Amino acid sequence: MITQNKKSLQSIINYTNMKLKHWYMDVEKDYGIRGRGQVRFTDDTVIIDYIEDNEIKHWSMAFYPSYIQDQKLDWVFNCWQELA
Repeated sequence: MITQNKKSLQSIINYTNMKLKHWYMDVEKDYGIRGRGQVRFTDDTVIIDYIEDNEIKHWSMAFYPSYIQDQKLDWVFNCWQELA
Protein backbone atom coordinates (compact mmCIF):
# COMPACT_ATOMS: atom_id res chain seq x y z
CA MET A 1 0.00 0.00 0.00
CA ILE A 2 2.84 2.42 0.81
CA THR A 3 4.40 1.86 -2.63
CA GLN A 4 1.01 2.45 -4.26
CA ASN A 5 0.56 5.67 -2.28
CA LYS A 6 4.02 6.87 -3.35
CA LYS A 7 3.16 6.15 -6.99
CA SER A 8 -0.16 7.93 -6.58
CA LEU A 9 1.50 10.93 -4.93
CA GLN A 10 4.04 11.11 -7.74
CA SER A 11 1.19 10.97 -10.27
CA ILE A 12 -0.53 13.85 -8.47
CA ILE A 13 2.72 15.83 -8.39
CA ASN A 14 3.40 15.26 -12.09
CA TYR A 15 -0.17 16.05 -13.11
CA THR A 16 -0.46 19.15 -10.92
CA ASN A 17 2.89 20.54 -12.06
CA MET A 18 1.81 20.08 -15.68
CA LYS A 19 -1.51 21.85 -14.98
CA LEU A 20 0.32 24.70 -13.24
CA LYS A 21 2.67 25.09 -16.20
CA HIS A 22 -0.23 25.34 -18.65
CA TRP A 23 -2.21 27.59 -16.29
CA TYR A 24 0.61 30.12 -16.19
CA MET A 25 1.15 29.93 -19.95
CA ASP A 26 -2.53 30.86 -20.42
CA VAL A 27 -2.46 33.55 -17.71
CA GLU A 28 0.55 35.22 -19.30
CA LYS A 29 -1.07 35.16 -22.72
CA ASP A 30 -4.46 36.41 -21.49
CA TYR A 31 -3.49 38.78 -18.67
CA GLY A 32 0.23 39.46 -19.00
CA ILE A 33 0.97 37.87 -15.61
CA ARG A 34 4.17 35.85 -15.56
CA GLY A 35 4.33 32.99 -13.13
CA ARG A 36 5.14 29.41 -12.33
CA GLY A 37 4.34 26.93 -9.61
CA GLN A 38 5.33 23.60 -8.18
CA VAL A 39 3.58 21.19 -5.82
CA ARG A 40 5.10 19.22 -2.95
CA PHE A 41 3.88 17.13 -0.07
CA THR A 42 4.93 16.91 3.55
CA ASP A 43 3.59 14.28 5.95
CA ASP A 44 0.11 15.76 6.15
CA THR A 45 0.15 18.85 3.93
CA VAL A 46 0.07 19.58 0.23
CA ILE A 47 1.92 22.79 -0.66
CA ILE A 48 2.07 24.74 -3.90
CA ASP A 49 4.91 27.22 -4.08
CA TYR A 50 4.26 29.73 -6.83
CA ILE A 51 5.57 33.01 -8.16
CA GLU A 52 3.47 35.62 -9.91
CA ASP A 53 5.21 38.68 -11.33
CA ASN A 54 8.23 38.05 -9.04
CA GLU A 55 6.07 37.79 -5.90
CA ILE A 56 6.65 34.48 -4.07
CA LYS A 57 3.52 32.87 -2.67
CA HIS A 58 2.66 29.63 -0.92
CA TRP A 59 -0.64 27.80 -0.69
CA SER A 60 -1.15 24.80 1.57
CA MET A 61 -3.89 22.50 2.70
CA ALA A 62 -4.17 19.42 4.90
CA PHE A 63 -3.61 16.18 3.01
CA TYR A 64 -3.96 12.61 4.23
CA PRO A 65 -3.05 9.43 2.32
CA SER A 66 -6.68 8.30 2.35
CA TYR A 67 -7.46 11.27 0.08
CA ILE A 68 -5.64 9.44 -2.71
CA GLN A 69 -8.35 6.80 -2.90
CA ASP A 70 -11.19 9.34 -2.62
CA GLN A 71 -10.09 12.06 -5.04
CA LYS A 72 -9.24 12.43 -8.69
CA LEU A 73 -5.86 13.50 -10.11
CA ASP A 74 -6.98 17.10 -10.61
CA TRP A 75 -8.14 17.54 -7.01
CA VAL A 76 -5.02 19.41 -5.78
CA PHE A 77 -4.94 21.75 -8.79
CA ASN A 78 -8.67 22.47 -8.54
CA CYS A 79 -8.40 23.29 -4.83
CA TRP A 80 -5.46 25.64 -5.48
CA GLN A 81 -7.23 27.27 -8.41
CA GLU A 82 -10.32 27.98 -6.29
CA LEU A 83 -8.67 28.89 -2.99
CA ALA A 84 -5.31 30.55 -3.73
